[in-house]
Amino acid sequence: MAPSSELSASDIVLSSAEAMLGMRYRLGGNAVSAIDCSGMVRRAFIEAGIDLPRSTQEQIKLGTQVDAHDPRPGDLMFYRWGKRRLHVAVYAGGGEILHASPTAGQVTRTLLTADWNRRLVQVRRLL
Repeated sequence: MAPSSELSASDIVLSSAEAMLGMRYRLGGNAVSAIDCSGMVRRAFIEAGIDLPRSTQEQIKLGTQVDAHDPRPGDLMFYRWGKRRLHVAVYAGGGEILHASPTAGQVTRTLLTADWNRRLVQVRRLL
């Protein structure tokens, strides 16, 4: 792998998120042993030198909103689960996201389906 100085911020975010694959999910988790969705996103962006707020409610206010049909790798994708639950993921490219999944119980890579697309609230570009 090339040195970090040669990687784009997007590459670093994706690499960092991928390094967390399999890490246990825990709501409010922000440790090496367990993490939640906003904590995973925050940790991945910190690796790229970008300090994000801890909560999805704050993260959704950052960057620029972009067309949901044209996400780029590294974009943040926000989903609504229930009335008040907001979930954040990093777009990995190829119709997949990287996220700390409460359903899977771990950080995982998920292929976007019609159900995911129906729940999409916003796509935000920070990079």
